[in-house]
Order: sequence, then C-alpha cells, then structure tokens
Amino acid sequence: MSRSAPPTILALDTAGARCSVAVAHGARVLVRRGAVGDTHLEHVLPLVDAVLCDAGLAVEDCAAFAFGAGPGSFTGVRVACTVAQGLSWAREKPAIPVGSLLALAVAADAGAAGRPGPSRVFCAIDARMGQAYASVLEGSGLDWREVEPPFLCDLEDLPGRVAQAHVDAVAGDAQWLVQWDRGSLPPLRDACGDAEAIARWAQRAAASGLGVAPELALPVYVRDQVAKTVAERAAERDARQGAGHARGGAA
Repeated sequence: MSRSAPPTILALDTAGARCSVAVAHGARVLVRRGAVGDTHLEHVLPLVDAVLCDAGLAVEDCAAFAFGAGPGSFTGVRVACTVAQGLSWAREKPAIPVGSLLALAVAADAGAAGRPGPSRVFCAIDARMGQAYASVLEGSGLDWREVEPPFLCDLEDLPGRVAQAHVDAVAGDAQWLVQWDRGSLPPLRDACGDAEAIARWAQRAAASGLGVAPELALPVYVRDQVAKTVAERAAERDARQGAGHARGGAA
C-alpha cells in the first residue's frame, strides 16, 4: 500500500531580524532569505513569489500556510501572521502558527547530527532591551514538547535559568549567546529557527490535521508592554525588590 505524499507547505518567518520564506514539497524544502535590515513588509511577498518559482509551484498548490508565531519582534510577527492569514482565507486552506522557540529547537536538532536519542534544550532568542525570550523543550527531530513555556528573562538571569533547567544544550545564535556565557553553560547549538524549520515542522503537522482556521492562527506575545523602556523596567525591578524587602521586614 503506497503512502500519500506529504502536503506542500508555504512557511513565512518575519519574527527576527531577517525575513525568510520556505516551501516544503515532498522531501525537499526550498528557502529564500532576505538581508538583515530589510523591511519585512516590503520583502515578504517578493520572497514568496521567488521561492514558489524555485519550486515550480503556485500558491494554489499549497495545502496550508505556516508562519513563525513568535515570540519575537512585535511588528515582525504581525507581518507573517497577516500574510499567512490572508493566503489561508483566500485559498480556503488551513493556517499553522509555529512558535519561534519550537522552530529553533527543530533547527538546532537538525544541526546536531550523530547525537542519539531525544534531548532537553534551552532555546533562547534575543528580545532586545537586555532581555531574551526563552523556553525549555524536550525531544528530537520534529517531535518536541514544551517543558517550560516561553518566558521573558533579563540576560543577566539567563545562566541561572539554564542551570535550573538541567538541559543538554542551549540553542540560539551563537554569536549572541556567548555574550552572556560565563563558561558554565551546556554545549551551544548555533541555530536559527526560521522559515526552513517552520516548513519542516508544519508539513507533518498538516498531515496530522493540526491546521486551524485563519482567524484562530494568532501570534504568541510574551512581553506585556512592547514599548516599555530599559529605564522603566529597571525602575519596576527596583520597586519589586523594595517591596520584597518591605515584606521581609514586616514579618
């Protein structure tokens, strides 16, 4: 009995500094990436056209539309979400939101060939303003489960959070990660969870019927106030510490 071909997936990622679009067709994944600093809104649709042309496909050939749902750049995440929703609505096909930290775990595992069995990975993405988005995931290949859901953390606190998580590796942009590596971290896996990883994961998700209606395909927001300044956060941290001292003194 022959197995059906995997669904064709168009994936978009604009959550980070670099826009990317990929198409998973059969066993192949083709990807196009913009340059760092490109305006995502202006470049994402030309990249869609280019990658579909590379694959010899049309938008109508896609079974679902996946996007990097964040956490990440507030405006960037909205760009990919809006485009994927629009394509999904227009073609009456499902949308598949894929968490940026899940995509990072998939990409990091793909780059760790030769390592047997599942692993526990601390995934981290630059959130700017001296902070990171992070999550702990466990698994291998395309099978991952969240041990700790996405959270926002000050960079100075990351080594402690990694130590508490008891992970096998830390995944992310190695050039950025080493800035807060004090020599006590597990092995670093240099990876970027962009549209290529999103397409790979979404292809199997679509085959399992995990797509959703476009209005249900929503971004993941972790930071409560995007426009909060470093000074404001420092003031809040001082206030929390002061409140903690006050509670301790009143005991």
